[in-house]
Amino acid sequence: MRVLLIVAAVLLLVDGEKQYMLKTNKTPKSPLSSNSAVCDECKMLVARFDKALEDPEKVTELKAILRMLCHETSYVEECKVFVGRLDYFIEHIKPYLKNPEEACKHLRMCSNKKIETFHRVSLAYMDRFRDYNSMKSSLLCEECEFAATELKTVVEDERSQKKVKTFLSHEVCSRLRRYQGSCDLMLDEFLPTLFEEMGKMLTSTKQARILMQHYGDLSVAG
Repeated sequence: MRVLLIVAAVLLLVDGEKQYMLKTNKTPKSPLSSNSAVCDECKMLVARFDKALEDPEKVTELKAILRMLCHETSYVEECKVFVGRLDYFIEHIKPYLKNPEEACKHLRMCSNKKIETFHRVSLAYMDRFRDYNSMKSSLLCEECEFAATELKTVVEDERSQKKVKTFLSHEVCSRLRRYQGSCDLMLDEFLPTLFEEMGKMLTSTKQARILMQHYGDLSVAG
């Protein structure tokens, strides 16, 4: 469940970044000609998340879990109202899931020169070894760790965090009417903890691998 919440927050970062680029008329740099394993796994993760949101049974299960988690907060009723608006939230982010590569570009998992360079150097290094499969597995671990560091940069960016809070406040809390004030207070209490938790997961080599492996079925060793 924690991983699912983190993925949802990451997708909010994508949404916020796209809105910012549209408003400031900024466009991405020209994409690189090839993608790394990290990019491919990121696209697979986004595609799977999109597919899961199309399944009414899974969405219902998610709502039930979130309602139970509401009792762990100081704003139980407001949280339940928030969960009740989950369908609206899902409909809002769905368009951004239809193009996994674009979503992953904004997360710096695709068309990232640092990751691409790391990937190419790793492949050149790997060609010198006879035990190709073993070396490939080891290098994939290192590439995953490198990608986690890049994602951590996005997550810890104050501008990105502010975009997530602004999006939730405008698109969710403002629609809760009499609960709007309490909803904003809940965001003030919940989001810093969530971002801190995400940072810890992406700092931990083991947790970063679990996060990638859970949604990408990566065969990593180490």
